[in-house]
Order: sequence, then C-alpha cells, then structure tokens
Amino acid sequence: MRLVVLAALCVAAPSVTLAYSGNPPNGKTGAPGEGTCHDCHASFGLNSGPGTVTIAAPDAFEAGMTYPIVITIEQTGQSRWGFEFTPLTIGTCGLIEPTTVQIETQGGKTYVKQTAAGTYAGVMDQAGWTFNWTAPAQPPDLVTFYAAANAANGNGSTSGDYIYTASIQIPLAQSVHDGTPLPGHALLSSSPNPMRGRTLITFRVPQTGMVNLGIYDLAGSLVTRLVNGTHHAGTCTVSWDAAAAGVPAGAYLCRLATDGVTESRRLVILE
Repeated sequence: MRLVVLAALCVAAPSVTLAYSGNPPNGKTGAPGEGTCHDCHASFGLNSGPGTVTIAAPDAFEAGMTYPIVITIEQTGQSRWGFEFTPLTIGTCGLIEPTTVQIETQGGKTYVKQTAAGTYAGVMDQAGWTFNWTAPAQPPDLVTFYAAANAANGNGSTSGDYIYTASIQIPLAQSVHDGTPLPGHALLSSSPNPMRGRTLITFRVPQTGMVNLGIYDLAGSLVTRLVNGTHHAGTCTVSWDAAAAGVPAGAYLCRLATDGVTESRRLVILE
C-alpha cells in the first residue's frame, strides 16, 4: 500500500467560500502546470502544517482492473475538510460515495473532489473519502497521481487553513510482465485503531482469487462481512463505519481468509 501526505478543500474569497467548498475549482492539484489550493489559502506555508494526510492506493496495478483509492486526513483542532485529485489522462475514476465525492472533467483531465456534504463541516480532527480508479486497457509502465488538500478550521473564510500537496507513482504489476506473483497476503493495518466510527482496513492478496474479510466478536460470532468474493491481486483498502452499523463499543477481531490461510487483527471500538 502506498501512503502519501496530502489534503483538500480549495476556496477563494469569503463571498464565494461556501460555494467553492462544495465544488472546488479544477486545476489545483499540484500536477505539472497546475496551481494548488494554497493559491487562495495562504495563511501558512505550503506543506508546513502539523497534520497527517494519507492516500491508500495499490502497490502495483494491472491493465483494466479497478482499485479503491482512499484519502484520509487528520489534524487536531481542524473541523472542515476536502481534497482534489487527478490521475491526469491515465485511466478513469468512479464514485463509491456520491454524497461526499464528485468527479468533473476539464481540459482532458479528470478531477475527483469533495461535495458540500463531503467537507464534513463540524467533524473534528479527521475525515476521509473513497473512490475508484480503473487502469486503462493499454497502460504505461508507471502512472502518477497528484493531489492537493486543506485541513480547514471551518470559520467560513480562507484564513487558518493548512494546505498540503503530494504525488504518487504506481508501477504496472510485475506479474503482468513476467508472471511473478505479488508479495504474499497479509492483513496489514486498520486505521484508526482504537476507533470511534469509521476505520480503514488494508489487506494484501498475492493473486486474484477468493477473499473473505469479516469482523467477529471475541466469541467468534460474525458481526459483519466486509468482503466475500473474487478480488484482484495487490493491496486493497476497505472502509467500515462501526457507528453507522450500530456496533457497540468493545474489542473485536478483523479476520482475513484467502488461499486457505486465515489472519486476524484486533480492533477496539471506543465509546
């Protein structure tokens, strides 16, 4: 899994702050020839803030395959969020959470960014978004993603916001070239853990095949099934919102089963 610092929410003068927060202007990802959200949000230096923002993407990709891209931002004390992402002209993007994420095209480029609901106004300290990226049928050996982002303070203006940028390069899977499988499977991480609400669970599978990923109580009873079916090779991230599912506080096990091997990781849900 690739993890990269970045963030979101491009807005301009106070009179248009609310409008822009729900539909940031395109071309602010930091890609070659583009600006960034710092063009308007200049209270602090670019990439100078104390926050942590990550993008979860596959370690490698296969032609024509679809992969979830997950962006998560954390910064204590901030309370409004956003992002803008582009794969330039490589592949296509698709919605998973249409109430919080939108997609636009301009000048031959695709831009993925938050909606008004996706700014998570009033949500303290962290936020996240998930969308799909589908590799082209005849891809290059390397693709590059660009993103810019803002951990905002929610004061209705451009002041007091921290802007971050990042890029990430992902190679064509080695197995496409010479048949060598990707590294072995593992239940790699869950973040945050302990959690209040949503956590992101990341796992790796060595080759396309059946995957079963579930949450269990400590007595071994199934709480919810997150993945049950054929999954592509590589590193994948799944979002689970325990609060929305009504799962009570306590300790649980996240269990991954694939290729006859089972691995588990302890999850803790806080009050």
